[in-house]
Amino acid sequence: MAVILHFKLKTDFMADAANRYPENVPGKYYVDNQCIDCDLCRETAPDNFKRNDDGGYSFVYKQPASPDEETRCKEAKEGCPVEAMATTGLIRVHTAVEMPESTGSETRTTPGWPACGGTISSLRGASR
Repeated sequence: MAVILHFKLKTDFMADAANRYPENVPGKYYVDNQCIDCDLCRETAPDNFKRNDDGGYSFVYKQPASPDEETRCKEAKEGCPVEAMATTGLIRVHTAVEMPESTGSETRTTPGWPACGGTISSLRGASR
């Protein structure tokens, strides 16, 4: 049985992950210490960003969970006047598992991930 994992590294260097605020929940979006507390992200994506009142900055308290939230977070990131927001991390593109010969050459995908439309054999041939 062969397992193929496809990943791509998606990194945005506007903000610095080393300087991200500890209040940011783990995930794709974060705010770093360049934040000037302009309120743009909290106005654009209020379901995802909150203010640290003591420090005077925004942070991600909830990662986007819907296409609408994703759109609003992306808009907030792109509109940040000091580029204090970024996305980073490994994004899974596709996972395929070849089934034993006795079941044929099926392609199965991890639940929640779209199929790429080919068998493992055709994928191997395409990468050469």
